[in-house]
Amino acid sequence: MYTIISPAITLISGKEIKLDTSKYEEYLSSTDEYVALENEFNSINNDLIKNTYKTEIEKQMKKDIENLGFTANKISFELNIDTGKISNLTLEIDKENVSKKDSSNNIAINKIEVGNISKKENYNNLSRQEIENIKNKFKENYGVQFEDMTVNSI
Repeated sequence: MYTIISPAITLISGKEIKLDTSKYEEYLSSTDEYVALENEFNSINNDLIKNTYKTEIEKQMKKDIENLGFTANKISFELNIDTGKISNLTLEIDKENVSKKDSSNNIAINKIEVGNISKKENYNNLSRQEIENIKNKFKENYGVQFEDMTVNSI
């Protein structure tokens, strides 16, 4: 624009127009800093949104496990925020049936057996059917494939 308008104004007014670009350079450098700050803010905001979303999914998963009659001790998974896909789901479940708590807020204590555990015995005390029910529930509710799930019991 300056290149087109400058000769016409010089011809009409007889004065040459000088363009002071120092203020524009200052403005452009502050704009670059602003863009960098905005990008950093967006990155932090996206991480906060992802963490909040992941926390809410984890809370819902704990409720689902309780509805199946178990207690969730640990839930870990990876979340692709762009697709909403959950992968590498690991559930650590206590077989304690949460419904055994009676209405007077007393906690029922399960039978405790003391003895030697052979090395061949599996520490996962969930039955194959219980594990399958849990995996089916999580596949149905969250779209997690069976091969992406690990279910352990303590």
